[in-house]
Order: sequence, then structure tokens, then C-alpha cells
Amino acid sequence: MEFSDSELNDMIDFLDLDPRSAAVAVARQCLDQGYESLTHAQKAVYDNYLKSRLLDPVTPAASVAKTPE
Repeated sequence: MEFSDSELNDMIDFLDLDPRSAAVAVARQCLDQGYESLTHAQKAVYDNYLKSRLLDPVTPAASVAKTPE
């Protein structure tokens, strides 16, 4: 599956990544070429940092503590 530059940028924005970080390059490669194309070190970045962002993206609403009912 290939993504356009615009689609890749939208996904990077969604993940709220610093555009200068190495994680952006890993995310772009993974989205464009697949997880299996990543090196061992890149997979570590994906598994330990990006995957958690995908499963629970940082949003203002998510950072607000919920009050117990």
C-alpha cells in the first residue's frame, strides 16, 4: 500500500511527532514500505514509541483526568 506525501504528512501530524525526530523517518518508511522493511533499530523505535502513539494518540481530551462517577 502506498501513500501520497499529503497522506503521509497527515498521519505524521496525527501522531503529533516532532518533524525533526528520527521517529518521523521510521514512521514514513513503515507506512510507505511496511514494517518488515525496517531495520532492527527502526523496529525498536516503532515498537517502543510509535505503536503506543498509534494505539493511544496524545490529544488534549485524553490528557484531562476523568472524574470518578
